[in-house]
Amino acid sequence: MKKYFWLLVSLFFVSCASQGEEELPPVPATYSFNTTTNEVSWNFRESTKAVVEFGKNKISFTHFGYDARISNFGKTGKVRFLGLEPNTKYFYRIRGTSLTQNVSYTKLDSFVTSETLPAEKYFSFVTIDVSRDGSGITWGDALFIQTPSGKNILIDAGPNTVQSTANIRQVFSNFQVTQIDYAFVTHDHADHYYGFFNEMFNSEFPITNFYYPNDPFELSAINDVKDVLESYGTVSNPAVPNKTSETESYLKWENGDFFAKVLSSGLGKTVGNSSSQVNNDSVVLFARYGKAEYVFTGDFEIDAQEKITFPEADVLKVAHHGRLDATSDKILSETTPLLATISTQFNTSVNDGVFQPQVLASYTKNSIDVFRTDNPNPQNDDYCFSNIYTISDGQTIIASYECLGN
Repeated sequence: MKKYFWLLVSLFFVSCASQGEEELPPVPATYSFNTTTNEVSWNFRESTKAVVEFGKNKISFTHFGYDARISNFGKTGKVRFLGLEPNTKYFYRIRGTSLTQNVSYTKLDSFVTSETLPAEKYFSFVTIDVSRDGSGITWGDALFIQTPSGKNILIDAGPNTVQSTANIRQVFSNFQVTQIDYAFVTHDHADHYYGFFNEMFNSEFPITNFYYPNDPFELSAINDVKDVLESYGTVSNPAVPNKTSETESYLKWENGDFFAKVLSSGLGKTVGNSSSQVNNDSVVLFARYGKAEYVFTGDFEIDAQEKITFPEADVLKVAHHGRLDATSDKILSETTPLLATISTQFNTSVNDGVFQPQVLASYTKNSIDVFRTDNPNPQNDDYCFSNIYTISDGQTIIASYECLGN
């Protein structure tokens, strides 16, 4: 009798299970690959922030794809693989992070590109590694943008050390730069402006137009920069807050579906204390190419962030090299970025702690991938110095890095 009793119990639970919810499949998402367009599309079972990880090495991925049409979380999406090499095998998988911070992956898959690929121009943004030298300066900013039509934009020029100058020059070479159309200095701190004194901006990479904070708290060193650049033939003007590419030619970096705006400039006179006023002078810029959106922050600190409204953005350049005084819940909740870049070097010997690792918790909590110039892989500790590259066709954003040294 005991045997028949347990058989009936088993049948009862099988029957109840078949009448309840269907058991979820082991794969967290369905996906498909289009061999004609080199696109992968997905459908997750729940709202997810998805990233396509890929590269030539199936063990370690160096490229990360984001759907710029999705501002934050969603169940479906699509990424087109950009910047591929012909006749090359690539491995990929899709990483999904749910609203409850559960992370899941699709299986590892692969594809081989055709022998010929169409030549394409992208909106490129590079966070240049200018934060190491051994000279006592262990941080700095230099951001480079090249638009599909070939306009070149430089936001800050680093600290003018041997390493920073060599790396900026190498990035310019990679993008075949012969001149800078628009240059911006965000504020009057040497790790941002000093590189503009370099002789390479005379004849090698002349700057056509130079922009600086509007009526700032501090402008003394930037005035010296202006004098030098103007002696080379550069035209200089303030970047006036709330001006846009609809009225200002210096913000119209690209034709077609493009928009740019000065979100803030010269706020230090009215916001901040003795240690933050110069940082709060920062020229803060927004740019949108197609659906891909970017916010460039300089060293804009939390007290100044409270005074403006940020637009949504897919890519956020983290302010003040990843310090706690420049990442707020406000900026993250308003921009809702998919990824962030930090120009920094984590150096415990520096007393003021330029990069503060505690700041990463805010990005992790919001499922934001962080690419640092001293640790560029957002998924593991790949400690190396690197430029952080992003390219976009206006729909997809691909972030990647290359290790330059340890």
